[in-house]
Amino acid sequence: MNKKSIYVVLAAATLAGMGLADVITIRKSDTKFSLEMSAFTAAGDNAAQWFRHTLEKDLYSCGYFSRAPAGQAMIVLSGSAGGGGSVSAKCLVQDRTAQAVRLNKGYNADANQAIHLAHKAADDIIKAVTGKDGLCGSQVVLVGNASGHKELYFSDWDGGNLRQLTRDGSISLDPKWSPNCQEILYTSYVRGSASLFAIDMASGQRRQIIRAGGIVTGGRFSPDGSRIALIMSKDGNPELYVMSASGGGLTRLTRTPDRDEASPTWSPDGRKICYVSGPPNFTQLYVIDANGGEPVRITSGGRMNESPDWGPGGMIAYQSNFGGHYQIFVIDPSSHATSQISRDGASYEDPCWAPDARHIICTRVVNYQKGVCILDTQSDESISLTANQRGDWSQPAFAPRK
Repeated sequence: MNKKSIYVVLAAATLAGMGLADVITIRKSDTKFSLEMSAFTAAGDNAAQWFRHTLEKDLYSCGYFSRAPAGQAMIVLSGSAGGGGSVSAKCLVQDRTAQAVRLNKGYNADANQAIHLAHKAADDIIKAVTGKDGLCGSQVVLVGNASGHKELYFSDWDGGNLRQLTRDGSISLDPKWSPNCQEILYTSYVRGSASLFAIDMASGQRRQIIRAGGIVTGGRFSPDGSRIALIMSKDGNPELYVMSASGGGLTRLTRTPDRDEASPTWSPDGRKICYVSGPPNFTQLYVIDANGGEPVRITSGGRMNESPDWGPGGMIAYQSNFGGHYQIFVIDPSSHATSQISRDGASYEDPCWAPDARHIICTRVVNYQKGVCILDTQSDESISLTANQRGDWSQPAFAPRK
């Protein structure tokens, strides 16, 4: 048995000792598509150079491609990028093994859109070669305290082009995108107690979702954007509710005076909601019909299972206290089979699936310092988004695929 196999077996045994259900073994693929792009040229201007640099970085970071010397790659990317007042690029992707052209496409945009255009080209190449959706065109919203307050920021998928979104001068938490990416739901203390707001990405205008006594947190749009799941304590205990996204129609789904509810997340078809419930230090994940009914507990081990995110591939990512640190796990809500994604001595929190259903963005905590990184469920290298930023960064969320 090789070293990697021994590690997988020991990890499975450890999970079994925690009382978790059947283990999903996620192995790193030994085979990537070897990619050569030495024949892709760029003019000397900044826009063309940024296009090529970004395209190369995206393709070798996405987990599907490995570098190969000229003449030895399965996939060959050739073409050129030119600039001036605009950027114009041509991408020709050839599969030497199949003797086929996978992509032959031109790209044009203003020079200041060169990086955005490269992200789009990278996703097109990933799709053409692998048949799978990429994540390079997606944006990320996250919480940062670089201004001295916890505010919302957003960036490209890799942490580039970071911009501040809110200036509440208060505490902003737990941001999540609307399905059309036009709004972000988040919790803010700007008016004293925790309340739920939505901010318009185009105008920056903020609106309060509901006015009620107690705390209002955990807002999540349904996949079709018509409803919002949220946690409210207006009757004294934090409970799970659903309401219309346009206001009104408030429906209470849980009645658990001895437990607190938190962190709702919708199934991809919008029919079910996964949420956290339990006394402090013994929280578990439950699934309930979005119209109400009897909840079903889906986690069977771990003392503090929190922050679930139901991904586009149907799996739920969550954090669980493991050996004194939070680690990221993935659970199949049907079979309850579970796998551990993060495995080092750091603490990993706030998982959120990328739109490619392969990567998970999360908070990584080392020596009380928080940063944001992307984990690969197929065990490829993690990617840090905030290593060069000052302050703490946390609670990231990928924008869904439009």
